[in-house]
Parts: sequence; C-alpha cells; structure tokens
Amino acid sequence: MLYALSVTRTPQNQRDTHPACNGTANYDPRVAHALRSAGCNYQLTPSGDYVLSFELPRDRTHTVIINSRTAQVGIRELRCIYACGYASEDPLPGDVMTELLTRNADYHIGAWEIAGDEEMRLAILAACIAADSPAVELVCVALCLAQAADDLEESLTADDRF
Repeated sequence: MLYALSVTRTPQNQRDTHPACNGTANYDPRVAHALRSAGCNYQLTPSGDYVLSFELPRDRTHTVIINSRTAQVGIRELRCIYACGYASEDPLPGDVMTELLTRNADYHIGAWEIAGDEEMRLAILAACIAADSPAVELVCVALCLAQAADDLEESLTADDRF
C-alpha cells in the first residue's frame, strides 16, 4: 500500500540550530544533509539521533528515529531506523508476539524487535540500511516503517500514541 509522504518542510537555507549540532554530541551530518535535501523537518535528540514525524492517512501520525550511530558489518557501514508500534507495562501478551512474528514474514525490509526494561516493554519495527543511503531511500524506508508500525498500533490499540 502506497501513501503520500507528508512531512513538515524545512526551508533550503535553514541551518541546524539544535544544540546537538554544535559538536557536543555525536550526530551524523550525512543524515542531516539527506533529510534537508529531501525537504524534511527533523529534531535531534541529545544523543544525536534524528526524529521525524510523518502525517499518515486517517488523520494519524507516527514518529521514526534514525540513528546517527552506525555499525560496520563486513564491508558495509549500516545504520538503523526505528518506529515503535506497541508498548506495555507488562510482558507482551502471547497474541501480540504472534502478531509481530506473523507480520515479520510479510516485510521485505525491517523486522519487529522487543525492547525495554522492567517498567516498559516496546515492540519496535527496525530496519538497517546503508549509512550513506541517498535521501530518497532514507526517507522511503522511514516512511515504510512509520506506516507499518502505525498499522500495528491502530490494529492492536486504536490509539495514535507514537
């Protein structure tokens, strides 16, 4: 299913003004360049990760995080992109786990992971792409994750929390 990309646009001449851009945090300027060239507005976390919010059909939104940190895997440098789809203060129920695994079989990129701690457990859709991916690929993967995570969130909770 294809959705139109609708993100807040950043003027071409606008510079990063987030404190993390002053060299105090490890942020990857390749991501900033790619997002700016795609016209996307984003925020930086104190750890240097990029946060995008997508407007989706049915008056829904979804947030995606693009890691600045990368990992070397063989000859490839990879970065991860994440979208949360479900959260619980209790261990994830068996039917939710089954749903995550069932959905994983249909994805061409990305898979559901379980993260969190004693207080909160999260189902996170994660995908790794080349760290130097062009803007169109970076934004398309982020949008795909946002759509899939939002579909899960809506089907399990009907909320629009993430």
